[in-house]
Amino acid sequence: MVLSPAGDVLEGAVEYSADLWDAATVEAWLRDYVQLLREGAEEFPADETDRPSAEEGARTGSTSATPAIS
Repeated sequence: MVLSPAGDVLEGAVEYSADLWDAATVEAWLRDYVQLLREGAEEFPADETDRPSAEEGARTGSTSATPAIS
């Protein structure tokens, strides 16, 4: 999993072995993870000074497209 800041949100991508997991299972995990992040953000709101810079938050990873989870 790779998460990168994009404005006021995080964008992410996930790679997994299709030999081990089916897409529906991974998507369910991602929905649960997104919900966990939302709950944590509500409990511990951050102000602008708490955010890493784009340079600090940048990570390299796969460029493969994955569906957005909302």
